[in-house]
Amino acid sequence: MIHIYAGKTVKGEEHTAGRELLKKGMLEQYGVKLTKGDIGYAQKGKPYLKNSPGLFFNISHSGEYVICAISRAELGADIERHREVRFLQVGKRFLTEEEWKIWEQSPDPQKYFFDQWVKREAFLKWKGTGLDRDLKTLPFDGWGSFFHVADHYSAMVWTEEPMALKLHFLF
Repeated sequence: MIHIYAGKTVKGEEHTAGRELLKKGMLEQYGVKLTKGDIGYAQKGKPYLKNSPGLFFNISHSGEYVICAISRAELGADIERHREVRFLQVGKRFLTEEEWKIWEQSPDPQKYFFDQWVKREAFLKWKGTGLDRDLKTLPFDGWGSFFHVADHYSAMVWTEEPMALKLHFLF
C-alpha cells in the first residue's frame, strides 16, 4: 500500500508543508514519530529515513499543492501544476516520436504534456538518479500510477511493483 498525503501550501512554505505531511503520515500509518535529524540524503539527493529502514517516502510540490507518498517500498512521486510552457521547445527535448505524435493529436495537449513530465520525474525519483540522462530513452521498468489531486494538476507515483494507493486529502 502506498499512502499519499496531499495538502495545500503557500509560496515559500512548500518545504515545511511537505515535512508536515511526512510527519503526519509516518505517525498515522507506521506509528513513527519523526524528529528533525531523521532524514538523510543519498549521493544524488534522494531523501531517506535514517532510523526507519524499510520505510520510504517522496515529497513533491507545485503551485498550491504538496504531496508526500509513503510506503514500505522504494518509490518516487511528482506533482505538476499545468501552466504555459514552450511546449514545442521543451516537448521535443523529452518526448519520444510516438509521444510527440500523440501530443499533437491530443484533445488536451497541456494535460498530456504534464502527464508525460510527471511520469519521468516520478520514475527518476524512484530510481534516485536525478535528471542525469536522456529523457527520451528511459527504460520505464517498474510500475507507475497517475492519481488526481486537483483540476489542472498531474500527479504520479512510481515503484517496483503494482500497489494499491490510498489518498489522504488534508485540504
